[in-house]
Amino acid sequence: MKKFQHSQRVWVGAVLLAISAVASRGLEVKTLGGGATPGNLKRAGSQNGNTLLVAKFNQPLGVAVKADGNLVIADHNNSRLREVVAPGDLDFSITTTFGSKVPLPNGVAVDQHGFIYSANYKNGTITVFNSAGNVQQTFGGLVKPTALAVDGQTNIYVTELRGTVQKISGMDFTITQVSSGFHQPRGIAVLNSQTLAVSDTGGHAIYTIDLLTSAVTLLSGNNGAGFNDGPGSTAQFNSPWGIARSPNGSLIVADRLNHRVRVVLTNGFTRTLYGGAKQTWQRPFAGWRDGDEATANSREPVGVAVAGDGTLFVTEKYWNVVREVTGANLSGSSTNTTGGTNAQVIVVAPTFGPTYGYHPMGISVNVTSTVPVYYTLDGSEPTTNSRQVTLNNYLGSIPFIQHDRDLRSLRMKAIDGTNSSVTVGGTSAPLTRWVFRATSRAAVARRSLFPWS
Repeated sequence: MKKFQHSQRVWVGAVLLAISAVASRGLEVKTLGGGATPGNLKRAGSQNGNTLLVAKFNQPLGVAVKADGNLVIADHNNSRLREVVAPGDLDFSITTTFGSKVPLPNGVAVDQHGFIYSANYKNGTITVFNSAGNVQQTFGGLVKPTALAVDGQTNIYVTELRGTVQKISGMDFTITQVSSGFHQPRGIAVLNSQTLAVSDTGGHAIYTIDLLTSAVTLLSGNNGAGFNDGPGSTAQFNSPWGIARSPNGSLIVADRLNHRVRVVLTNGFTRTLYGGAKQTWQRPFAGWRDGDEATANSREPVGVAVAGDGTLFVTEKYWNVVREVTGANLSGSSTNTTGGTNAQVIVVAPTFGPTYGYHPMGISVNVTSTVPVYYTLDGSEPTTNSRQVTLNNYLGSIPFIQHDRDLRSLRMKAIDGTNSSVTVGGTSAPLTRWVFRATSRAAVARRSLFPWS
């Protein structure tokens, strides 16, 4: 038996090393749990236990990250909130029931004090839990709430299926309408103290709302159901659901019926983070495949949340799985102030790929940015006196030909006038990380059943 397990580890290690060798940007999508599991191939269920090997969900929709790094998931059809402890730890992560008998939860949010809020679709209520999972308060007055977000003053913002956005505030939970006229909105995020972002699912668009003036501004989409990356004026979505603000200021969108997770920059420019057309799916679990941005598939992503370090968590409705995405360059300054002479302009760092590797024969590094990008090849800090990337429709490339250096020597920065992004650069090849994962008992057990995942 030990010999068989060892051979599994060696085989899995070889597969994972091969995958890491072709990863082009360092982005990695992996399944944390749910879906078909060893011993239970049903794609939905309610089991608690080891997240990777045992846990099952039934329509996991909203997801939020607690201060301790654990996840809370609105497990809609199970009428529960579920907690994923130590997400990403393949051996020790477990899933438990955080709150039971929750009437069809759609959205979930965590405030700065650690309280958890659940938007309950069935009876139009909000349930407030403490960090231990005990109910603190339940209040109603909503109509088919679909998502919610909480700001720094503990105001609650809720989207309703009828096309409205409501604000709930004060000790008496006063409900005030913020905006209306949307088409079945299903995602909402707080961008700063006076701005919200809303995913208009039926209108296939992303909007912002100015809380001071109630003005609604189109950020990206509204070009009919379809798929297109690019400037917000030409970008297309197909039933976007959950949205979340990342630490660098960009929005992450679960583009459900495009089966992709998208990034929307502050000026509306939209690109795909991962996922692909149905033609790229592989059976028997079509649309469910781990990997990098070129190989990972997604099927009906609906919920997104971003941790402070830029780690992204995604729930997917069809296979009832929870995914983790790393290497997406979502970390950065979270400051976002507006107005006055002390206003700070946030410049989003460029994204690029590949991000690691030694390429003595040379390679073209692809760059995406909405503002000018400057770079160096010797590890020094880029300035406006450094080489500049030629951008065409926000896309460009850098010829990297260094016989004695790998991509760790590449540095680049987006600079817009006197404002600049954080400096980003290449990283070490993650071979050690892949080899370590190959020895994980949970990874061996799951990947022996699902080697394509």
